[in-house]
Amino acid sequence: MTIVPDPGDSSVWSQIVAIVCRMALAFVLWLEYALPLILPAGVAAWLYGRHFGYRGAALRLFVATGMFVAVVGTPATLTLFGLDVDLWKTVVCCALSVFCWEGVRWLKAAIMRRLGIDRRKDTTQGGDDE
Repeated sequence: MTIVPDPGDSSVWSQIVAIVCRMALAFVLWLEYALPLILPAGVAAWLYGRHFGYRGAALRLFVATGMFVAVVGTPATLTLFGLDVDLWKTVVCCALSVFCWEGVRWLKAAIMRRLGIDRRKDTTQGGDDE
């Protein structure tokens, strides 16, 4: 006796395929639901980790912990305090996105400073108004 169904038993195979497809669809839906929290949290954790001097495996662990906290810790904490999870996850997502945007602006300024690019107007020559 084996646990594998007979090849001719199509009803069992169709149930197995249906279950696997449902699991794949549930994963895709979860990923779509979690990405707005995962991506900004990952970038924010990476920026913080680099700021604190983490490198290599320590930085990857720091980023993974930050993404875990964003995906699991945020809804768990909000539920613990009795707050609306969907509303506050949106707020946290927006706050992390703003933090990431500020990080991009800071990175742009650092690159421009490192390359010696000065985008201010030159006021010593009178400008373009003459």
